[in-house]
Amino acid sequence: MKKLILLFALTWISISSFGNSGPSYPFLNEIAFDSEGNWAIEIIWGRWNKNTTPEDGLTLTTSAGESMVLSSCYITWGILVISDTCLDKPLQINREGDFIKLTWKSGYYFHEDSIGFGNYPGSYLYPLQNGQSYSAQHFGGWGGYGKTFAVDNSPTIGVHNDTNGAMCTLTGKVYSPEGIAYTQGEFELETFLTIHINPDGSFSENTFARMYKFDQINLSLPPNLQVTYSIIPVELSPQPDMVYEVDFETVELLEVTEKEEIEKDDANRLVVSPNPFTNSITFFVRPDILELEGQNRIVIIDQQGVLRKEIFLDKNQNRYEWMPESHLSAGVYIYHLINNNRPVVSGKMIKI
Repeated sequence: MKKLILLFALTWISISSFGNSGPSYPFLNEIAFDSEGNWAIEIIWGRWNKNTTPEDGLTLTTSAGESMVLSSCYITWGILVISDTCLDKPLQINREGDFIKLTWKSGYYFHEDSIGFGNYPGSYLYPLQNGQSYSAQHFGGWGGYGKTFAVDNSPTIGVHNDTNGAMCTLTGKVYSPEGIAYTQGEFELETFLTIHINPDGSFSENTFARMYKFDQINLSLPPNLQVTYSIIPVELSPQPDMVYEVDFETVELLEVTEKEEIEKDDANRLVVSPNPFTNSITFFVRPDILELEGQNRIVIIDQQGVLRKEIFLDKNQNRYEWMPESHLSAGVYIYHLINNNRPVVSGKMIKI
């Protein structure tokens, strides 16, 4: 099940492409325009073969057509910077929105890399302002397991990219369907970014400056739950070096799964039995939970996020038997043990 709706697919990179065996493949690394719309494209030609001369078979394709990169263009230290002068015929690239495809053929070897940007359908990169570029940002380290592109305030055409000027900061909170801010757990904004929720309910993480659009969120909640919610749809286009505040308001519970590995200490904080149940279920609370200062309560919700029961625990109350109304339908229900609005333990139970 998807956690996020990406506006354009990430470009995945094979780690072996940068190794010593086989050919050294070219990749799009940065795209920039000047104030008159002239373009420059930086290509990384592998990590190790730094003095390779481009072979015939390297072409660029945009919405305006296709052109071959001339072998007379000079590559040094693994970087090739091309413009119209390096092509066998001029090639137009629309700054407001276009796609660029890099194709390389050499003998039996074939490789492609591409990017869509601006108002081109499916793009996750908004149009550039003057002085900005689109730069490739690698996650898992340079030459790691993948990359994405970001809007960059500090172009480095001709020099390997860094993250300066390509990052922004996202802050906000994640709210349960009951309007309670989560105070622990984490979720993935992308496959390359995990956002951690602080004890005060807030999060603040650096990420790449680009467009994001999503209508679901997958929360990892202690001790062992993965909970997927639909959310009020969110679209953001944060500029580099800015702080952008966004809250995630969950609407409907879509899926609950348990992690395979459960720490024994956490698993015993709250025990529910029998599970599945028919007419009643009992919650056994570990004594050290009751020793936490403030209010302790158990909240039970259904898969639509509707509150079904709220149980307030006394200081010495380490068990509670719940006998739901007879009209409660069979299905999966979620429970949260909460201390002062901070979820301590979450899990699922099944009524049959």
